[in-house]
Amino acid sequence: MTEFTYQDPFPLGEDKTEYKFLSDKYTSLEQLGSHQFLGIRPEGLTLLARQAMRDVSFYLRSSHNAQVACILKDPAASDNDKFVARTLLKNA
Repeated sequence: MTEFTYQDPFPLGEDKTEYKFLSDKYTSLEQLGSHQFLGIRPEGLTLLARQAMRDVSFYLRSSHNAQVACILKDPAASDNDKFVARTLLKNA
């Protein structure tokens, strides 16, 4: 029988995500005992949700768009694959 070797199921790597600053108008640092917490007013959550829905509906990450563009050059891609890729890129 092989010996059990633990492997972290969710290893963290370098974060290469591009973030967008929305506002610091609705945030504060709150102290509770020896711990600090981020406080966010309801208006800040509303702003974040509104912006997130807009971005999800209309924008894709540039790395994702590059992957979709590769479909257009892929000789194994079907006409349908290429149509969907072209449509996604037009709307990006």
